[in-house]
Amino acid sequence: SLRKTTVHDDGPIMQRRPDPLPSARDATRPYRMQAIKYGPYFRLTIDDMVVIDWKDDGAPDSVLAGGKIGFRQMAGLIADYGNLRVQEVVLKESE
Repeated sequence: SLRKTTVHDDGPIMQRRPDPLPSARDATRPYRMQAIKYGPYFRLTIDDMVVIDWKDDGAPDSVLAGGKIGFRQMAGLIADYGNLRVQEVVLKESE
């Protein structure tokens, strides 16, 4: 689920998608995840497969301009994270 939230609330769910990954018992390799937030746009991919592609229309509050990154693990999830990198998004100029 993608939530539009602050640290002070749970916020409304903006998009909900089924979990695209197999259970930890069936995982045979690490997955590459990429989350991009640029202006009103947000995209989450896993191994280059688009999981969430969303444009913030400002409802119910204004478009979020900054904030924090958080990954929430629900009960029963087994996961390890590594090689986290945060960087500014820079648009390529048209050629």
